[in-house]
Amino acid sequence: MTSTMGDSTHIVAVPFLLAVSLYLIAVPIRLSAQPTVPFERFAAAAVSRTDPQMRTSLEVDVERWSDDAEGEQLAAALRNGGIDAVLNELKRHRAVGQIRSISGMARSIRYARDTMSTTGARYLLLFADPPFAEREFFEGINTSNGTLLAIAIWLGANGTGEGQVTLMGRIGINSSGSITVDFRDPPVVLPSIGRQP
Repeated sequence: MTSTMGDSTHIVAVPFLLAVSLYLIAVPIRLSAQPTVPFERFAAAAVSRTDPQMRTSLEVDVERWSDDAEGEQLAAALRNGGIDAVLNELKRHRAVGQIRSISGMARSIRYARDTMSTTGARYLLLFADPPFAEREFFEGINTSNGTLLAIAIWLGANGTGEGQVTLMGRIGINSSGSITVDFRDPPVVLPSIGRQP
């Protein structure tokens, strides 16, 4: 009698344990399929310096920050082949975020670096792909001659600040061999930008 009850308990337990095991395996698979949540989100106002009447709002999502190797790859591409080589190299990089304007323009961010000072101030450097034109950025009009590529953001310790958008031809290499951008006289400014909760 005891043996029979033990056998029946064993028979019932096996399907139960199997069901639990399958559920535990399925849960992480289901969770991993959820949409990627931005690591950080920033909202900004943008103004054209060539036509101050051209304005838009901008949203920037960063899902991860680029590592040193990705920066070195871009610097090597610039040294060996110029801006065209940088554009080709960017396409090989996995997207790290997205930039969107309310005009309807959207671009992948394929390079994003965050440098923080001891005071908590931050400098963010982002490269969009493919480059875009001012008319598309502000008015949503697609063009094939986009030249805007680099976005710089300076934030105070409180998470607010300002930024600029400039030309792909301004990309360079600094004295330490790292990729950098000349943001003097940018065509687009971001007079206000802030980190979103």
